[in-house]
Amino acid sequence: MALPGAASKYEQGISSDAKVVRVYRVEGRINERIFIDESGNIDVPKVDTSPCSNNKFVQERMLYLNFGNEGRAHRFYKQRLKQYPEDSSFSIKSFDVLESVMNQIQASAVPMHKRRFDKDQPVIADPTKNSKEGLDQFGLPPKQIEKLREAIIPYSGKKITKLSP
Repeated sequence: MALPGAASKYEQGISSDAKVVRVYRVEGRINERIFIDESGNIDVPKVDTSPCSNNKFVQERMLYLNFGNEGRAHRFYKQRLKQYPEDSSFSIKSFDVLESVMNQIQASAVPMHKRRFDKDQPVIADPTKNSKEGLDQFGLPPKQIEKLREAIIPYSGKKITKLSP
């Protein structure tokens, strides 16, 4: 169901039978990278790349995301709450992308130890905890983050701050 004022898939130019996947990220004040407004608009702002005091440029950090594994997002959220009981800022943020975007990331992702050969490749994150269905945890480097920004389905953002027991 679309949010009031939100464009439907058809209005966004997305086929009504297009397969989408929900992307999850657990965030708090310490690692906030995704911003979602009350209409479900998603913003993944670029990290400042201005020179540091040593005149080297700071490159945007890897963005770690979970593609389609809601259960894992819930478990990680609960883990964060236990790790930082005094921090109430944690939430699960999610949004949709076309399934083909996830498939492209899965096909090009490399284990962390092979990343040194191509810094633009997505990284398989936490391979021991990926789901039985396949790989679903990835670290995206700056060029992949830019592609993701373009692929996010507008008005699909949601933020969960409490889970049912």
